[in-house]
Amino acid sequence: MLLGLQGGMAVGKTSVIQYLYDYSPIIRGVAEDNREVIERLNRQQLDKTVYEDYLEIQRYWIAHEIKRFRQIQDYPYHLIDWGAEEIAFYTLHYPRSIGKDWDIEQALAPELAALKACYPERVLYLEAKPETLLARKAGDVTRERSFFEHYTTKLLPYKKEWLMTQLPVDVLVVDNLSKEHVGQLVVKWAEHHFEIESSS
Repeated sequence: MLLGLQGGMAVGKTSVIQYLYDYSPIIRGVAEDNREVIERLNRQQLDKTVYEDYLEIQRYWIAHEIKRFRQIQDYPYHLIDWGAEEIAFYTLHYPRSIGKDWDIEQALAPELAALKACYPERVLYLEAKPETLLARKAGDVTRERSFFEHYTTKLLPYKKEWLMTQLPVDVLVVDNLSKEHVGQLVVKWAEHHFEIESSS
């Protein structure tokens, strides 16, 4: 069974995955790992504001996510950070966020159908105010997050509602919660939906 972890950039997803590594012997956290695709795309110098290039870019991302999904079939309980549903959301909505009226749903129909088969069974959406996300971004010097402003202002406002049209979504508001408290709540949520006894 696969559950998903969602939310905006800097909301605390990576911290939750680390919490699972440290404190949950039962649930395996699957961290976001996009270095391979980014390095490949940088070598090819594709331009995501050009239609043909954008299709090629997203085919790479979709293929990478399907590969990632297949690599985690060896363990019963997984919580994945920004899984297949994130790639689908971005693929469909990024062009509109830069003023492009491209019919991506039709152009990438086979790829998106294959991607949908990799969706988690349920998602926990970590929700925080934009000012909270900004403060957390500023406090994390380990990551550049150059796409933060565009994602937060142009994509994030539509994300939760779109996710809710795709699969079951639960929401956890995290503005005033510590990393440890969020980790504890996520573990309880995951254990409940995995139907396993609490490890705490």
